[in-house]
Amino acid sequence: MSNDRLEQAADKLELYELVVSYCRATDRRDVDLMRELYHSDAIDDHGALFYGSGEEFIAFLPGPITAFAITTHHITNALFKVDGDRAEGESYLLASHITKETPPRNLTVSGRYLDKFERRDGRWRFSHRVAMMDWSNWTAEEMLAMLPPRLDRPSAVGTVDRTDPSYAMLAMFAAP
Repeated sequence: MSNDRLEQAADKLELYELVVSYCRATDRRDVDLMRELYHSDAIDDHGALFYGSGEEFIAFLPGPITAFAITTHHITNALFKVDGDRAEGESYLLASHITKETPPRNLTVSGRYLDKFERRDGRWRFSHRVAMMDWSNWTAEEMLAMLPPRLDRPSAVGTVDRTDPSYAMLAMFAAP
């Protein structure tokens, strides 16, 4: 295997570890770990729930996540494209959010993270992250009751064709 291919494989492993570290930071509610994952000028887009800088997202997250007794975020498929010190990724997500109610209910979300990454000073971090939902076992009304939208803007929702937001967000994936 050539050195270029080995370097690209190492980069993709680092990107995967970054994505799953985000899941760990979210589920453990570890803001110190979360802060290590974003560049200082990064953007985080969680649709109607949140849009702003990575640092603003880190400050925001403890509010809505405390509505749940526990969360578990699982990355299933993850695909990355690397071009020097820039990269893009699409990571499929299954997440369970267990309510504090008695009896508890499970909000299950199937979605994706659409990410842009940059390597600065030898370290990969998020430069732009979009969280989008493809499916949930709760209705929109149930989710809004639990997590009221913060912003008057739509959340990205997946489609099964080339109108899917990933095609517009991830230019590296559009190339053959």
